[in-house]
Amino acid sequence: MVLVKAGPFWTKETYAGSDLSGSDGAANRVLTLSNTILTHNVIVALDSHLKEDTDYTVSHKASGTTVTFSVKVWNDQQGEVLYE
Repeated sequence: MVLVKAGPFWTKETYAGSDLSGSDGAANRVLTLSNTILTHNVIVALDSHLKEDTDYTVSHKASGTTVTFSVKVWNDQQGEVLYE
């Protein structure tokens, strides 16, 4: 996973499907973001396609933020998460 500043307020994380918990090609795989504070305005893309917010759930926790995909994600897929 790579973390970069995408502007004065946005942070972008890039990841591979293999960075998610769970099995290759399964749904309900979880990505844990690198941030240590609560995030908001989350945008998720997978293989350069923006995902509908029905394809994932964002959970804000004191220890960080997770993204759970309700769609199947394969290990060789590439993604990005933008958040502020």
